[in-house]
Amino acid sequence: MKILRSAVAQSPAIVISVLALILSAGGGAAAYAATSASRAPAITWHRLTLLHGWKSSQSQYDSGNPEYSVSNGVVYLAGSLHQASGTSQEFAILPRAARPTDDLWITVYTVSGTSGTLYIGANGDMAATSLTAADAQDYTSLATVSYPASS
Repeated sequence: MKILRSAVAQSPAIVISVLALILSAGGGAAAYAATSASRAPAITWHRLTLLHGWKSSQSQYDSGNPEYSVSNGVVYLAGSLHQASGTSQEFAILPRAARPTDDLWITVYTVSGTSGTLYIGANGDMAATSLTAADAQDYTSLATVSYPASS
């Protein structure tokens, strides 16, 4: 307050300019935060039910459990998984609301920095593959995957 009083005494024009700037920006950061928070949609995550010996890699890599969310017509995937037993590349089936209109093949990160392919079928089938089958089975990341949901 002492600095503000000193500034007012020396140059009221500066104080008026600063106040005008704050008010023209919508009343400051608090007002902006209040309005932007009211527009942000809530995102609810749902765990994928894993099939055919596939398991979450959360305990080994702290990378999150395999999950999906649908927000504003976009499906988001998160987490990672590995196949502890079995040989099927299919690891889950998405519910109708999270399915794409067409089949998708998306490049994803697998073990040791290699890339693999995430298949997401229009029927909800999800599968992980790689050039070396063991790479996808050892570790497949779903992080950063998103696509439009079917309408």
